[in-house]
Amino acid sequence: MLKQELWLVKDGLAYYYSPTTTELHQLNVGTAPLQFVVSQGQEVWFVSNRGLYAIADRKQQPEYFPFPKSFSVTGVYGACDSIFVAGEQGVYEFRNRQFIEPLLYQEHTVTAVFEDSKRQLWFGTLNGLYLSRSERAFVPAQNILRNNLSVTAIAETESGMWIGTPQGLII
Repeated sequence: MLKQELWLVKDGLAYYYSPTTTELHQLNVGTAPLQFVVSQGQEVWFVSNRGLYAIADRKQQPEYFPFPKSFSVTGVYGACDSIFVAGEQGVYEFRNRQFIEPLLYQEHTVTAVFEDSKRQLWFGTLNGLYLSRSERAFVPAQNILRNNLSVTAIAETESGMWIGTPQGLII
């Protein structure tokens, strides 16, 4: 939510919902079908396969930031004051209104990005869990994560990190 409005993507189009008026409004954002939305700071970011669209005020035209290279998007995540746009071949980090090169995890399909309470970055991929921007797979002391285990979600609770996999949760 941003400014007491819920922002969403439906059928490739951008919308915002106002709970006070209970109305759903369509926005004019780009020409490419939109896939994802995330709020970061005082802005809402819509994502297409071509790039990012920033909206700080829905009454103004969105600001557009094209991807440096063609990219097939699988998700978008806000963490560590950055936006991470995950794809089938890596993840782009977008910070201070620019893409940070090089692409992270170019050999992986990134499925989750999470910032924990210690401000460490975790990246889930189809091939395992990675801590920070390191290209080495994370292996906990108990070795409960096997290499090549697909990670679908990452969350943190008081009892520790929760890792979602197709086989279930790992705590």
